[in-house]
Amino acid sequence: MNEVWVTLAEARDRLNLSESTIRRRIAAGEIQSKSSGGRRLVCLSDLTEVTDEMTGLKESLTDKAKLIESLESDKERLQQQVDLLQEELSQSRGRQDTIILQLTKQIDQFTALEDKRSWIKRLFYKKNA
Repeated sequence: MNEVWVTLAEARDRLNLSESTIRRRIAAGEIQSKSSGGRRLVCLSDLTEVTDEMTGLKESLTDKAKLIESLESDKERLQQQVDLLQEELSQSRGRQDTIILQLTKQIDQFTALEDKRSWIKRLFYKKNA
């Protein structure tokens, strides 16, 4: 790999990083540096690799953030659908309860009518016997 040695200011301008970030990376051993003529020089090829890696990480984070945003949007939409379906279910249960109550009343009326008919039949058969 070609090693290009540049000053901190040149590295800052080329890579769009702050000098303090470059110094931190030198201290952490991520970037090679040397002193020449009283100036600190850094190896640009090392910085390029680190910067490319960071760019990839930033893109990955951006993609993940977009995915999270999309999932949150889907979650909100699905929650609205669930709320709507729960409301429809509640209304449906109310209608079912009403129908069951009406049918129960009709069964009670029919049973009472049958009881009256049975009583009349018993009375009628007793008179004829």
